[in-house]
Amino acid sequence: TFVLRMVQQSWRALSFAADCLRDDAEIVDAAVQQSGGALRFASERLRADKAIVMAAVQQSGEALEFASLECRSDHAIATAAVSQDWRALEHAAAELQQDREIMFAAVIQNASSIRRSGKLASDFEFVQRVVQQNWRVLHFADAELKADRDIVLAALRLSGGAALRYTATELLDDRDFMLVVLRQHGE
Repeated sequence: TFVLRMVQQSWRALSFAADCLRDDAEIVDAAVQQSGGALRFASERLRADKAIVMAAVQQSGEALEFASLECRSDHAIATAAVSQDWRALEHAAAELQQDREIMFAAVIQNASSIRRSGKLASDFEFVQRVVQQNWRVLHFADAELKADRDIVLAALRLSGGAALRYTATELLDDRDFMLVVLRQHGE
């Protein structure tokens, strides 16, 4: 159809389409493949279509904002959205904002997002896993974890030593620990 060709050229054409065309899965899919944000112009029915919403969030994680509550509560969709863009976390259903897998996807992109889940900032296993991909999480980890040798050494390896600024004073005052750090990082 004419509208499908227009949408294939520019997703923005969906914003001018009649309601019945905004409810056409083929047209909406063509739009969200270009820009996940085009989901905002889809019909309510298609905002609840898991395949359409998945295509949208894989293109732009923040498209989750325009999805139905059911889709925002879907673990696979929320994981895909947050993996694409950590900021999608705020649009995921509240119970999923505490999910370890979804939080991991957010925190490896932006360490400060761990603040959304206070309990994970004190979870040794979680912080140890994240710090190996994003050393800045040490800054937001609970004080007890900032004093953990293994976590801090993992952060230091990745940061080239910059993570020292977030290390607990008790470790910085520990001569043996600092000798290990000096051996690993030089001066």
